Amino acid sequence: MKVAITGGCGHLGQVLGAQLLAEGHGVLLLDLRKPDGLPAGTEFLQVDVTDPATLAGAFDGCDAVLHLAAILMENGHPERFDRVNHRGTCHVRDEALRAGVRRFVLVSSISVTYRQGNDYSRSKIRAEECLAGCAIPEVAILRPTLVVCDGGAEEFASFARIVQKLPILPLPSCGTARKRPIHAQDLAQAISRACTVPLPGRTFLELGGSQALTLSEMARAIRRKAKRSIRIVPVPHWLARLSASLSESLPAWCGLPRLWNRQILSGLLEDADPSIEAACETLVWSPRGFDEFLPTTRLPGERS
Repeated sequence: MKVAITGGCGHLGQVLGAQLLAEGHGVLLLDLRKPDGLPAGTEFLQVDVTDPATLAGAFDGCDAVLHLAAILMENGHPERFDRVNHRGTCHVRDEALRAGVRRFVLVSSISVTYRQGNDYSRSKIRAEECLAGCAIPEVAILRPTLVVCDGGAEEFASFARIVQKLPILPLPSCGTARKRPIHAQDLAQAISRACTVPLPGRTFLELGGSQALTLSEMARAIRRKAKRSIRIVPVPHWLARLSASLSESLPAWCGLPRLWNRQILSGLLEDADPSIEAACETLVWSPRGFDEFLPTTRLPGERS
């Protein structure tokens, strides 16, 4: 089969492209620009998911569309979340329908299940909703948890950098939020299988590693890897929320970058510990746990 991957030139997209190629599938990578060193044998097409005109004809001859293209941070422009994550998904869906694509795989986010959402998670909810009732025969919506890879992965890398720098770490609720981090290689395997294995018409799967642990436990494990200790200090909820709100207002009056905001705060407060049994059974998949892959994962700042 032939699989088109939007956002295909990012780290995860290229890993997926190489994996699908190794399994004998055709691969078309779509992105804003073509980087050096794409996997040999892949095709490339320059598109912008926010501009439907650039998508015209992109999926002709494709059996499946894997939609990765999204932004995690908005850099002071929250409207970008809706433009890229929500409306971009609608544009990709419309072109997939026109091309007669049989399977559409959306990589969403576990943050859609947060009790207190944020602009990012709400844009992902709307992206999922735009696929409800569409005429594509097979739709799979995947909700990965915190992704870890060599050098980081954006959200985990930010956390790991702070942990590595601070022997005393302030965390809301003393870091009791439970997470189920997943290695990018294990995530790529699950996503690849979601593109190719038999699935029912509509499938929702939550993807995470095999081990659940708290943020404080994760921080201690990161420090242990560097043979250092750490002390976790609780931050009251009211103070954390106030500081996040103030941080978001900083660019308006002093031009400083936002180093802390409500999106980051919700990630520190909310559990991301879903059951992965359905995914393991459906995809015939067995991910590793954090303690298994951390020793061989290069953290931000570590030499390879």
